[in-house]
Amino acid sequence: MIDYIASWYTSTHGVIIYEIWRNLPSLLQLAQHTTLHGAYSCFCC
Repeated sequence: MIDYIASWYTSTHGVIIYEIWRNLPSLLQLAQHTTLHGAYSCFCC
């Protein structure tokens, strides 16, 4: 049972981590853009 959960967790989060890593440049760009235009105005989104 633990192995099943572990493999599910790894496969699911592996995909999420891969997607984040793949989109990291645009995410960093977006973060810079948000910071430049005032991070506080977008604090709740």
